[in-house]
Amino acid sequence: MFRSSVLCSALVVLLAGCTSSEIKIVKESHLVGYPNYLVSQAFDNRHACSSIDWKSFKDDRERTVVEYTCQYKFAPDFYTGLVSQLVRERSVSFEGAKALAEMSINQPKEMAVKHQSKLDALKAEPVRPGWLSFIKIQAAELEKLQSVKSFKIYLLANDQWKVNHDKVLRVTAENCAAKNAETCKPFDDMLALAIRQIANSIEPQRRVFYEQEAESENQARESKLQQYASWIESENEELQKALAEKEGLISKAGNERDVDVKKYQDRLENFQSANEKIQWVVIDGEPKLAGIFMVMKNKDGEFQRPTSSQIVLAEIYKNSVEITDIQKYLLKELWLQQK
Repeated sequence: MFRSSVLCSALVVLLAGCTSSEIKIVKESHLVGYPNYLVSQAFDNRHACSSIDWKSFKDDRERTVVEYTCQYKFAPDFYTGLVSQLVRERSVSFEGAKALAEMSINQPKEMAVKHQSKLDALKAEPVRPGWLSFIKIQAAELEKLQSVKSFKIYLLANDQWKVNHDKVLRVTAENCAAKNAETCKPFDDMLALAIRQIANSIEPQRRVFYEQEAESENQARESKLQQYASWIESENEELQKALAEKEGLISKAGNERDVDVKKYQDRLENFQSANEKIQWVVIDGEPKLAGIFMVMKNKDGEFQRPTSSQIVLAEIYKNSVEITDIQKYLLKELWLQQK
């Protein structure tokens, strides 16, 4: 019995010695690209770590693995800030959902006003008169034209003088006015043309064509009036529907925000630590860098992701308090992948 105890004690001491020896091999080695520092000099005195741990174990292939763990000093503050950021983002998204709910009301309301405006404008337009009314109106216009000495007077009376865009006629009109002439040939020609056009428009043989044209125009007008009225009714129905759904949309968005905020806060309460793990495989007394991992622990377990060795090693040898944006991104991803 005593002999068995002695053998077991000797075996424990031997294993401890091997473990210590393998850790020592790693700590006294150099990493490629950093010949001026032993691993221990660079890894054991880091500003970013609140604590450091070394251990050795056998992996599933019976290889000896040395593992270095740095518990990040800044992790609690980082995750507290992350939660604040996520809560702000959810608040912003909630406000966005409220704005969308308001837009769901404003859009049909604006469209209804737009269609109503077009409907009112169309109603204000005169209906094309019947043939007899048209003749009466045109005959009066014809009489007026035939009574004026110059078409210039007619243009002035109808407020068309200033809006005449024909440069030649405009210049001619100015010249006529400067000479105080009562008649000018360009305007007399326009007068004669206008008289002929009106006279032609009220000739008896044009009656059938005019009435067909008038009927077509009035039918098109009536169709537009009905269409605008239909659109207004449709938009008002959409408005009532949006009003009925508005509170539900806002309530749903608010509930989703509250669920997410509580989830973030619960995760913060469950958080324990965030670590950086670096592993070497020691074969025949030679250490070889095997992997670098970002690790987050909470009360439910441990989550880890591999990261870039070059970036992490550069930060280690720089001995900075801060970590890179990539490492922060990985820590955030670990946070978000929690259940």
